[in-house]
Amino acid sequence: MGSSSKPKALLLGTIDHEPARRDWESLSSIAELIKPKATNREEFIKECKSGALDGVVAAYKTFESKNITGRFDPELVECLPESWKFISNNGMWVS
Repeated sequence: MGSSSKPKALLLGTIDHEPARRDWESLSSIAELIKPKATNREEFIKECKSGALDGVVAAYKTFESKNITGRFDPELVECLPESWKFISNNGMWVS
């Protein structure tokens, strides 16, 4: 899991609301919080394939994450680290 003995949690996008940001930051007691360097899907796939995200066990997707990863389709899922087990999606739907 890299230089940290903690599992890694990946933030995809930004957290705009302060209470949610504090909740994310509170996870640092149990996980190493990281962000990808990638800014688009092609770069994100390369970053995954390079091993830079090895050790990630969970990711928190914000609305803006689609700009980084694109759709979570078979091509993308195939590139994710084997350690990755959970994806949390932040969103709201209103009719």
